[in-house]
Amino acid sequence: MFTKVFESDFDSCLAAPEASFLYTLWVMSRGGSDMPTEAKLPSKRLDYLRDDLMILRPLEGRDWFYEHYGKRIAMHAGFDMTGRKVSDFQGVLGDFYTQIYERVCHERRPLATWHRLGAFDERPLWERIILPVGTGSTVTGLYVVNKVREMEKDISHLTARARGRGLIVLQFVRNADREIINATIVGANALARTITGRRLDEMIGRSMLALFPGLVEAGLWSLYLKVAETQSPETQDVDYDKDGVTGSFRVQITPFIDGVTVDFELLKAEKAPGVTASSRASAA
Repeated sequence: MFTKVFESDFDSCLAAPEASFLYTLWVMSRGGSDMPTEAKLPSKRLDYLRDDLMILRPLEGRDWFYEHYGKRIAMHAGFDMTGRKVSDFQGVLGDFYTQIYERVCHERRPLATWHRLGAFDERPLWERIILPVGTGSTVTGLYVVNKVREMEKDISHLTARARGRGLIVLQFVRNADREIINATIVGANALARTITGRRLDEMIGRSMLALFPGLVEAGLWSLYLKVAETQSPETQDVDYDKDGVTGSFRVQITPFIDGVTVDFELLKAEKAPGVTASSRASAA
């Protein structure tokens, strides 16, 4: 299971406008308190969110009751939790929900999360913002916007910003111990395909290490792993003459969900007649 918890800067981690809208209402309603009372949330303005909204009520014994479970959430999940409890979820998923809801109640502040049960190509990635309501130190409910993350839109935005640079988008493949053992290509812009000499169908869904085994010797694979661990971008200039790719590149590795983006700029082409200034311009 992949999970990530965010304590602040929610605009940078949540793509759904519904999440930003609910958070804004929550901040405006709480005034100087840790959290607003439920009565202060403008109920009419919440109608816009109801298909993507969960409302949970705390129960005794570290449990919560689903008072409302949005129709769009149920459609994507394949089940409706209305009237059921968080403890009905078993295993790592139930543990994750229990821990995060307990933390929001204890700290009386919002948290945002990403989570996915299974590999990236098996199950959807959910993004949520979790907001407490109540009086004083007593939480009486949790309001949660819960949306499926649309990776296709994320990749489209990334490629639009990478004009003039090659871009490859990766999601990591992990073993049962959550160790990274490979990466799968989920996106590649036109310039990346031109520089690597591969069509889109020869890249998407393929193993990065199988297509470009020279990454290990060049030190780039270890850089991917470092970025995965630190969640901080890294930039490196590298000469590459492997896997049908030849040239000097400036490579920037940036975290992207459970993976990285690889931006690379061709600084100098050598022995690569197919990669010229004109071909790069036409591919950008």
